[in-house]
Amino acid sequence: MKKYILLLCAYLTSASLLVSCNHSNDKESKGKSGNEHKNANGKHYDKTITKDMVSVEEAFSIIKENEGNPDFVLLDVRTRAEYNEGHLKNAVQHDFFATDFDEWLLGRDREKRYLIYCRTHNRSKLAFDKLKNAQFKYIQYMKGGFTEWADKGYPVEKSTYKKVLDVYIKGDKIKTSNNIN
Repeated sequence: MKKYILLLCAYLTSASLLVSCNHSNDKESKGKSGNEHKNANGKHYDKTITKDMVSVEEAFSIIKENEGNPDFVLLDVRTRAEYNEGHLKNAVQHDFFATDFDEWLLGRDREKRYLIYCRTHNRSKLAFDKLKNAQFKYIQYMKGGFTEWADKGYPVEKSTYKKVLDVYIKGDKIKTSNNIN
């Protein structure tokens, strides 16, 4: 009987050591907080999400912290026209009101971190809710949206247009000038 008790104790001790070693290795790969992950470049990025809605200032910090992180997506859910008027650098644009928005969302990687913005934060909140319902893990949206971002002087990129046609209307006559090279 003593022999069986000693064997059982040895087995339980070995099993608990294996479990604790596996837990320790898991923490090392994720980082100290358990939410820190290595991306493809080997750099650690913290995916900790403490709140759903972030201020423009907090969004700026999040974007800076995740520069070069392929597991971070800055998602602009405004229309293409709004995006062309000005957007945040490296933003991925897809119109929230597009007929394929839900289908497009489902094709995204649920393990990446997403920061969503729109013009004021109404559409980004709706997009946030859709991502949350689709089991995305690391998502936030920016309060005040692009309008507040630009008003506070944060960096904005604008799409470049190539002017291809000038139209002059004078009275009943229309004169056009092609600038196509």
